[in-house]
Amino acid sequence: MQAYSRLVVKSLKYIWSEKVPVETHLTSSLGLTQVRVLRSGPTGLGEWVEARANVLEDYRRFFGGSDVPKLAGIAVLTDSDDTHSVAVGDYAQFRVCRR
Repeated sequence: MQAYSRLVVKSLKYIWSEKVPVETHLTSSLGLTQVRVLRSGPTGLGEWVEARANVLEDYRRFFGGSDVPKLAGIAVLTDSDDTHSVAVGDYAQFRVCRR
């Protein structure tokens, strides 16, 4: 029987919440996922809005230390499974910048 090592993936999640206040910090997946609320409430609903985040700064703030692993990927999604509601999203003009 072959032994498999378990891959530990830390992730940052940025959300727009209907009710949770902006800048709220949440965790899930036993602390492996750190969540920051970037927008809250209905303002801007149905309009194109811009969101910015300093992922490196947030990673260091939420996970601590200065050792930052190489980026493994970016996922963009719209879901409402945790709130048992309906969500719709469109995405455009992504830019990932290095300082």
